[in-house]
Amino acid sequence: MASRRRLRHLPAQAYQEEGGRLVQGGEPLQALPYLVAARREGGAGPALRMLFRSAARNLPIARLVHLAPVSSAAFSPAGGLIVTTSRTTARIWDVATGQPVTPVLAHGDRVNSAAFSRDGRRIVTASRDGTVRVWDAVTGELVTPPLVHAGIVNSAAFCASGTRIVTASDDRTAGVWDAATGTLMTPWLTHDSAAFSPDGSRLVTAGSDKTASVWDATTGRLVTSLPHEGAVHSAVFSPDARRIVTASSDRTAGVWDAATGARVTPRIEHDGPVNRAVFSSDGRRIATASSDGTAVVRDAATGKPLTLPLAHELRVNCAAFSPDGGRIVTAGWDHTARIWDASIDPRTLAEWSTLVEQHCPYVLVNSVLLPRATLAGPASAATAPAAA
Repeated sequence: MASRRRLRHLPAQAYQEEGGRLVQGGEPLQALPYLVAARREGGAGPALRMLFRSAARNLPIARLVHLAPVSSAAFSPAGGLIVTTSRTTARIWDVATGQPVTPVLAHGDRVNSAAFSRDGRRIVTASRDGTVRVWDAVTGELVTPPLVHAGIVNSAAFCASGTRIVTASDDRTAGVWDAATGTLMTPWLTHDSAAFSPDGSRLVTAGSDKTASVWDATTGRLVTSLPHEGAVHSAVFSPDARRIVTASSDRTAGVWDAATGARVTPRIEHDGPVNRAVFSSDGRRIATASSDGTAVVRDAATGKPLTLPLAHELRVNCAAFSPDGGRIVTAGWDHTARIWDASIDPRTLAEWSTLVEQHCPYVLVNSVLLPRATLAGPASAATAPAAA
């Protein structure tokens, strides 16, 4: 519940104390307007900066609004673009402006995932219509004929060189394809999602059989398996290929040794199924996305949270770091993809205040905290126009 305590004509310290109380009480977004008020009244110093730093990590700096649930979101290799999937389309957005930059990339049924190639020139999409399609990231035109599965395709991704694509389907098959010709290059593997190791020599797959499995990407030989107590929704390698992070319907994520299959961290718990887990580009952090409506940034060595939860109104389907690790994008069932600043420590107090005034969903009006949405006026600058 938003605080409605009246703090009229009180000094900076009172506003700062109220902001601190809200941060400690687990209401960081409600705390931010009080911290801005403290700064306006002359507040300064490391304590105020620390409160801003703690609270603002839970403030999305942009929302990409869709007309339906957003199933996935991913940054381009340069970090300037984001591709999202919703309903039967994928769309590419400019991170700086929050505006679409290509026509929609359309399938015949819901699009489950989209990913850029390493050079950023192509995008691969996976759909319930049983196909995987490769698109030009600049023009939005199809590059190759569709790659066809017998069932719903859950995921598709390029290898680092861009010469191969791995796909995985609800028909419990995963395959490696030639990205130029669409030719299947390996025997079918069994599982529902799949990803390459950074050097392309191995694959990790995940499935409803409660395991993730590591395979030789050339021969299809099984290397090791990683067990959960529920269906495994995703599995990806760390940047150095030594670890794998998994996400499961058993409400946990796990970090594993990719060679031995041993756990590296204790079980990482959410209050709902974990839909996606990924590493940052330096491998030091992971982000987990859950049906409990949150994403959480964690220490990859210990699994301990580094931030308070990044909250959506409904389930969070996906989370991904920008290539430099400075931002995170999340995709939710609440029809939004949200961009979060993961490297906000160097800001000045003036910069903190500007960030909050532009993007915080709460404001102080006559020293009473109110939701911004209740105030008359133009839409928040943090919200982009709705898209399919």
